[in-house]
Amino acid sequence: MQIGTARWFVRTCRRNSRYRGPFQITQDQSDRSVLQPTWRVRREDLATWKPGQWRWRGLIPSAYTDRFDDQAVAFAKADEALGDRRAAVAIQDRLIAEAQRQLQLRVAELVGGEGLPQDEALTPEFREGLIKPIEETEERRNGVLLEIAELRQQVRATRDAVERLQAENLALTQRLPQPAAEAVSSRE
Repeated sequence: MQIGTARWFVRTCRRNSRYRGPFQITQDQSDRSVLQPTWRVRREDLATWKPGQWRWRGLIPSAYTDRFDDQAVAFAKADEALGDRRAAVAIQDRLIAEAQRQLQLRVAELVGGEGLPQDEALTPEFREGLIKPIEETEERRNGVLLEIAELRQQVRATRDAVERLQAENLALTQRLPQPAAEAVSSRE
């Protein structure tokens, strides 16, 4: 053989030959040659190449040309689709990692956590999360509501006492002796 392009088949048995594709002959010797594939070799292809009897051909047999072209196109499409899917998965993995980081930050903003700044100039909502200051505010509000309820009870009790005193005063004033009717008209 001469250095140049060769096409080859591997023969696994007498009736079964497989077309492997075009190769470039890089070294030519009488008992062995070194060949370089002229296409993109996949790992799956290398796993099926085994030593044995090889038949070399200068041209692709006509029965294999359409099939070879279809397979080459199918492999190229599958490799491109696989690359696209891997790229999409990588993008999705980055998005998931960013979403997890954002989720942890939002949870820390709600319940507190290590991710929050501890600067004393910040309000407690930014240092401790929202829930703790809200709970403290609710406790203070509940305390104020209890004080208001107690004050209302005191106001009611005081109002009732004043009304009772007014009723007693009215009853006492009605028991006092009344001036005569003539005396009342002369004063007018």
